[in-house]
Amino acid sequence: MGPQDWTKIEGSGKLFTDSSFPADATMLSWKEYPRTVGGLAKYLNWFQEFKRPKDLHSMAINTKNPIQSVSLFGDEYDKTGNLVAGNIEQGSVGDNYLLTVAAALAERGDFIPKMFEQTKYSDEGIFTIKAFVKGRPEYITVDDVFPVYSHNTAFAKPTADGAWWLPLIEKAFAKVHVNYEMISSGT
Repeated sequence: MGPQDWTKIEGSGKLFTDSSFPADATMLSWKEYPRTVGGLAKYLNWFQEFKRPKDLHSMAINTKNPIQSVSLFGDEYDKTGNLVAGNIEQGSVGDNYLLTVAAALAERGDFIPKMFEQTKYSDEGIFTIKAFVKGRPEYITVDDVFPVYSHNTAFAKPTADGAWWLPLIEKAFAKVHVNYEMISSGT
């Protein structure tokens, strides 16, 4: 599910790009096998750009809802140890079932921070998330390159205080299920 030794990448100063889950149309959908219900294939032309949060942050200066500073767990967590989980936004993929569970976990202790191997936002854009896949504990490594639509992430949005844990968890879930389309509508 990713590089075996992510610790050699983190702190290297070199941006990580996940070649096993590339920032292209395959991350979004299977063009050869389009889904008839809840599929993204017919909308692929909407998602032409893929950007990192720091790039989105620099673009947000002229928008009405600017993205806060890039943070893994957000300003509130840094101040109080509590994650902001209210008013989450799911974006263009129908995975509210996943995001509401993540939000509920975020409100009940340190479940979400313990999922991450990182304690702060990685300058190299590499994140390792611990999760159970088919009953087995796995380490899922992802980069922080997201599909973009209208100057924001196309799918799960960062929290109001600038935390990116939710889009990263969603991306890891999509990676485990091959692409974002496969997590749409709970399938």
